[in-house]
Amino acid sequence: MEYNVKPFNDKTARRITDGTIKGFIRTRSGENVRILCNDANGPFPLVGLIQGELGDIAHQWTLTGKSDTRPNVKTPKDLIMFVPDEEGGAEA
Repeated sequence: MEYNVKPFNDKTARRITDGTIKGFIRTRSGENVRILCNDANGPFPLVGLIQGELGDIAHQWTLTGKSDTRPNVKTPKDLIMFVPDEEGGAEA
């Protein structure tokens, strides 16, 4: 199955997390991410685990998958999604 890279979208990410659609979430640097919740208090409501070589590392993001709240700043920890071709990624 081929996957398309899509910008992070909270609604689509929830569908990936709950198994409604196939796909996966990674950081820009290529680490696998498992989203745990999207309603934490503060500027980083997304809470997830980044899969590391020595175990999982907790991290937080904005609802747009950003690891930094400054506009136009991209970091290696920002989130991206991979969705199958047939999903179309219309929501991403």
